[in-house]
Parts: sequence; structure tokens; C-alpha cells
Amino acid sequence: MLIADLPFPIMIVAPDGWAECLNTVDDARSWNSVAIRKYNRIGFLVADASGAVWVLEKLTPLEKPSLLDRIRFQPRRLLTEGTLRCVDGLPLDVFRDRLRIALSADSDAMTQFCSHEKIVAAIDRATSVTGLIASLHKMRVI
Repeated sequence: MLIADLPFPIMIVAPDGWAECLNTVDDARSWNSVAIRKYNRIGFLVADASGAVWVLEKLTPLEKPSLLDRIRFQPRRLLTEGTLRCVDGLPLDVFRDRLRIALSADSDAMTQFCSHEKIVAAIDRATSVTGLIASLHKMRVI
């Protein structure tokens, strides 16, 4: 499955503490070379608007980044295809676990407006992936 084929908006959660809601296909297909390398190495989880949860297999730029793109202080964004596979296990449980990992690795990006305890409570009381995303969005976590 490709990221572009998912029903939007989608939420991306990475183990390094990055969590973001992307509203359009263009946002999901635009990556710089540093992010492509990093997330191909550590991966991330994607939850789509239907409540399905996916695991990143590979981010592939549609054009090869130049040497200048690789050494720039601010690399330009490249059009990228993201290949995903369906998550093993129960989607809500896997998504909760990944959110907890991201929250523990977070550098205050997720806890800017809410305390760690409130976010964990919202994660624990969620009954669906879409409900959890809506709750986190309302709390301004993502």
C-alpha cells in the first residue's frame, strides 16, 4: 500500500517522539533527504482516517537527491513514495504502544500544551484509533 492511497487525514507516529497529523497527499509525499534516511532506518506508524494502522516499509524518492541536497543546511523537499504494510496485531493496541514510546522519547513537542499524565490517560481510555486521534487533536498534542 502507498501512503498516497490512504484516506486522509493521517497521523504519523515515530519512535523518536515525532507525531504529526498530515491533511493532504502532498504533505505526505514531500520529504527531505535527511528525513528519508532517518525514517527508512527507524520507521514509523501511520493511522489513517478509517482507523487502519500501517507500518512504514520504505520511503523512496522519485528523483535521486543531488550531492548538494545531501549537504545543504536546509535540504529541499523531494517527491517521495512511501510503501506501507498492514500492522501485525490489534491496530489500537499497536498504536497505543507506539504513542507511549513516542511520548517517552518526546522532546516536549507532544507535551507542549498538555501534561504527560493527561496524554497517557487519553491513550488508555481510547476505544478506537480514530477516537484516539480526535482526542489527541482536541488536546493539541498533534
